[in-house]
Amino acid sequence: MREDDKLIEGLKKGDANSYETLFHRYYGKFVHFVDCILQNFDDARDIVQEAFIRLYNNRESLQQGLSIENYLYVIVKRLLLNFIRDRKWHADITSQLIDSQLVTQLGGVKRRFLRTTPVPWSAKRWPECPPSARNAIC
Repeated sequence: MREDDKLIEGLKKGDANSYETLFHRYYGKFVHFVDCILQNFDDARDIVQEAFIRLYNNRESLQQGLSIENYLYVIVKRLLLNFIRDRKWHADITSQLIDSQLVTQLGGVKRRFLRTTPVPWSAKRWPECPPSARNAIC
Protein backbone atom coordinates (compact mmCIF):
# COMPACT_ATOMS: atom_id res chain seq x y z
CA MET A 1 0.00 0.00 0.00
CA ARG A 2 1.35 3.43 -0.98
CA GLU A 3 1.97 5.96 1.77
CA ASP A 4 -0.64 8.34 0.27
CA ASP A 5 -3.19 5.52 0.42
CA LYS A 6 -2.44 5.00 4.12
CA LEU A 7 -2.82 8.72 4.76
CA ILE A 8 -6.09 8.84 2.79
CA GLU A 9 -7.42 5.94 4.83
CA GLY A 10 -6.39 7.72 8.03
CA LEU A 11 -7.98 10.98 6.88
CA LYS A 12 -11.26 9.23 6.12
CA LYS A 13 -11.28 7.85 9.66
CA GLY A 14 -10.56 11.32 11.06
CA ASP A 15 -7.04 10.47 12.21
CA ALA A 16 -5.34 13.71 13.28
CA ASN A 17 -1.84 12.22 12.78
CA SER A 18 -2.55 11.57 9.08
CA TYR A 19 -3.73 15.13 8.60
CA GLU A 20 -0.75 16.52 10.48
CA THR A 21 1.65 14.42 8.38
CA LEU A 22 0.11 15.78 5.17
CA PHE A 23 0.16 19.30 6.50
CA HIS A 24 3.86 19.18 7.42
CA ARG A 25 4.75 17.47 4.15
CA TYR A 26 3.04 19.91 1.76
CA TYR A 27 2.26 23.18 3.56
CA GLY A 28 5.67 24.83 3.09
CA LYS A 29 5.95 23.72 -0.52
CA PHE A 30 2.58 25.22 -1.47
CA VAL A 31 3.10 28.42 0.52
CA HIS A 32 6.36 28.94 -1.35
CA PHE A 33 4.62 28.27 -4.68
CA VAL A 34 1.83 30.81 -4.00
CA ASP A 35 4.21 33.36 -2.46
CA CYS A 36 6.39 33.28 -5.60
CA ILE A 37 3.34 34.31 -7.64
CA LEU A 38 1.68 36.80 -5.28
CA GLN A 39 4.78 38.19 -3.59
CA ASN A 40 2.71 38.33 -0.40
CA PHE A 41 3.53 35.76 2.28
CA ASP A 42 0.42 36.38 4.40
CA ASP A 43 -1.96 35.93 1.46
CA ALA A 44 -0.03 32.82 0.40
CA ARG A 45 -0.44 31.30 3.87
CA ASP A 46 -4.16 32.10 3.87
CA ILE A 47 -4.71 30.47 0.49
CA VAL A 48 -2.82 27.30 1.42
CA GLN A 49 -4.57 27.11 4.78
CA GLU A 50 -7.92 27.30 2.99
CA ALA A 51 -6.78 24.48 0.69
CA PHE A 52 -6.02 22.26 3.69
CA ILE A 53 -9.39 23.10 5.22
CA ARG A 54 -11.08 22.03 1.99
CA LEU A 55 -9.02 18.84 1.93
CA TYR A 56 -10.17 18.02 5.45
CA ASN A 57 -13.81 18.90 4.76
CA ASN A 58 -13.83 16.66 1.66
CA ARG A 59 -11.78 13.85 3.19
CA GLU A 60 -14.60 11.30 2.97
CA SER A 61 -14.76 11.62 -0.82
CA LEU A 62 -11.01 10.92 -1.31
CA GLN A 63 -10.31 7.74 -3.23
CA GLN A 64 -7.46 5.23 -2.93
CA GLY A 65 -4.78 5.73 -5.57
CA LEU A 66 -5.23 9.50 -5.48
CA SER A 67 -2.10 11.65 -5.42
CA ILE A 68 -2.71 13.97 -2.49
CA GLU A 69 -0.04 16.36 -3.75
CA ASN A 70 -1.83 16.72 -7.10
CA TYR A 71 -5.20 17.01 -5.38
CA LEU A 72 -3.88 19.81 -3.15
CA TYR A 73 -2.20 21.49 -6.13
CA VAL A 74 -5.54 21.71 -7.97
CA ILE A 75 -7.24 23.19 -4.90
CA VAL A 76 -4.41 25.70 -4.34
CA LYS A 77 -4.36 26.68 -8.02
CA ARG A 78 -8.12 27.34 -8.08
CA LEU A 79 -7.99 29.34 -4.86
CA LEU A 80 -5.04 31.34 -6.19
CA LEU A 81 -6.78 32.12 -9.48
CA ASN A 82 -9.94 33.15 -7.62
CA PHE A 83 -7.87 35.37 -5.34
CA ILE A 84 -6.15 37.06 -8.28
CA ARG A 85 -9.46 37.55 -10.12
CA ASP A 86 -11.15 39.00 -7.02
CA ARG A 87 -8.22 41.29 -6.30
CA LYS A 88 -8.27 42.61 -9.88
CA TRP A 89 -12.03 43.22 -9.70
CA HIS A 90 -11.57 44.99 -6.37
CA ALA A 91 -8.79 47.17 -7.85
CA ASP A 92 -11.03 48.14 -10.78
CA ILE A 93 -13.87 49.18 -8.44
CA THR A 94 -11.47 51.04 -6.12
CA SER A 95 -10.07 52.95 -9.09
CA GLN A 96 -13.55 53.95 -10.19
CA LEU A 97 -14.49 55.06 -6.66
CA ILE A 98 -11.34 57.21 -6.53
CA ASP A 99 -12.26 58.72 -9.91
CA SER A 100 -15.74 59.42 -8.56
CA GLN A 101 -14.22 61.14 -5.54
CA LEU A 102 -12.07 63.30 -7.83
CA VAL A 103 -15.13 64.29 -9.87
CA THR A 104 -16.81 65.51 -6.70
CA GLN A 105 -13.72 67.45 -5.62
CA LEU A 106 -12.70 68.92 -9.00
CA GLY A 107 -16.09 69.93 -10.28
CA GLY A 108 -17.34 70.52 -13.83
CA VAL A 109 -14.13 70.21 -15.88
CA LYS A 110 -13.53 66.67 -14.73
CA ARG A 111 -17.24 65.84 -15.12
CA ARG A 112 -17.27 66.92 -18.78
CA PHE A 113 -14.17 64.81 -19.43
CA LEU A 114 -15.62 61.73 -17.75
CA ARG A 115 -18.90 61.99 -19.68
CA THR A 116 -17.03 61.54 -22.94
CA THR A 117 -14.71 58.82 -21.59
CA PRO A 118 -16.10 55.27 -21.66
CA VAL A 119 -16.20 53.68 -18.22
CA PRO A 120 -15.42 49.93 -18.09
CA TRP A 121 -17.78 49.28 -15.19
CA SER A 122 -21.44 49.76 -15.95
CA ALA A 123 -24.88 48.81 -14.73
CA LYS A 124 -24.71 45.81 -17.06
CA ARG A 125 -22.07 44.31 -14.77
CA TRP A 126 -24.10 44.90 -11.61
CA PRO A 127 -25.49 41.31 -11.50
CA GLU A 128 -21.88 40.00 -11.61
CA CYS A 129 -21.00 41.88 -8.44
CA PRO A 130 -20.77 39.86 -5.25
CA PRO A 131 -23.33 41.00 -2.64
CA SER A 132 -20.61 42.36 -0.36
CA ALA A 133 -19.30 44.56 -3.19
CA ARG A 134 -22.79 45.84 -3.95
CA ASN A 135 -23.17 46.88 -0.31
CA ALA A 136 -19.78 48.62 -0.35
CA ILE A 137 -20.67 50.61 -3.46
CA CYS A 138 -24.14 51.69 -2.33
